[in-house]
Amino acid sequence: MLPVIVSSCRRFTPDVVARRTRMVALGLIACLIVPLTANAKDDKKPGEWVLIDRRGASRIYNFYETADDDVPKYKIEGLMRVPYDEAVDIIWDADHEYPDFISDWMISAERISEPDQPRRDLYLYDVPKFARIAARLGSIFRGTLGRYQYTTLELKKESDKALTRITWTRFPTPDDHKPEREKAYEVIRNNGYWELKPLSDEVTRYTYMLDGYPGGENVPPRIVRWGNQIGLGFGAAIEARYRALQEAGRY
Repeated sequence: MLPVIVSSCRRFTPDVVARRTRMVALGLIACLIVPLTANAKDDKKPGEWVLIDRRGASRIYNFYETADDDVPKYKIEGLMRVPYDEAVDIIWDADHEYPDFISDWMISAERISEPDQPRRDLYLYDVPKFARIAARLGSIFRGTLGRYQYTTLELKKESDKALTRITWTRFPTPDDHKPEREKAYEVIRNNGYWELKPLSDEVTRYTYMLDGYPGGENVPPRIVRWGNQIGLGFGAAIEARYRALQEAGRY
């Protein structure tokens, strides 16, 4: 029986295990990556906004600068049942309450600039496990999103009774504010805006635009395209926040 035992052990040498793991990973990619990226359409008409999906009253568009770009800008247009002034207040988020409602993955938000300087906020995110797995499998174990992502944004607001525009641009995080956490990557690109217009006393029309790319190593573009469409849920999150603040007596 000894030769059989030795033979069985040879079948599971580290090299063999690694090869079989890669084969299993290829099968898992088809099961995991395809559903995750089903809405990350690759419609390209360089230089123009293209409608790629509709979700109720919301529409999502992408914009490729050139045909060679892997990740486009995204723009979402929709309606939220929140009065205009309250929508501006919630989105501007002067008190840094985003972690309480905008995303389960946002750990913290804080201003790191002095009061007399432009507003610069540092945001720290937990990368959800399914996204980490998708990035690993989609890159055949060559890439990673890390355990955390962080970004510093410079924010500006221009507002009147008919239109509010809140813009943000990525600002390099100062060394003394970088999170002291293992496997934390700084977001590579994060620029965008909110545009808000009152439609009625109770409804606000909004446009949300994002030009973003996460930090990490060898992150598959399809995962980035899928992740950048998270803004589809922001309208509903802001509506829920408004209702909660109403019940709490703030509005």
